[in-house]
Amino acid sequence: MDLLKEWILNISLTLIISTALALIAPKDGAGRLFRIVLSLFILLSFIYPLAENKDITFPDIRLEDTSEERSNTYESLTENEIIITLENSGYKGCESECNLSIKGDEIYIDKVTVIIPQRYDKEEVKDSIFNSLGIISEVQYFDE
Repeated sequence: MDLLKEWILNISLTLIISTALALIAPKDGAGRLFRIVLSLFILLSFIYPLAENKDITFPDIRLEDTSEERSNTYESLTENEIIITLENSGYKGCESECNLSIKGDEIYIDKVTVIIPQRYDKEEVKDSIFNSLGIISEVQYFDE
């Protein structure tokens, strides 16, 4: 808590002094340079307490995910999109399985299998998926 109080006090004093100096700064080109230096001084007053205190730790943030995690995410998104498309077309109770691969920044759909109840026609479901999403899929019944 003392760190926070000290930090706020330092920032407040820096801003008060900077404001006073900015009011008496010249208005020509030298004044612009003076204001830039003053801005850097203010910025450093914000950062310095963080750099000075070694007790502050920041959590590890992993910015990169693995190819397998991305692949699983895109597979799940594709499967959900297929199910939503089928439900919107009137095909209820269907399931989908998707296998895809990622090469660089490109996603390749290797295989899509859609499992449907017996009451629906395989070709109609296959055509519906292709017409809506442009994905060629293999359609099976639940008991196959």
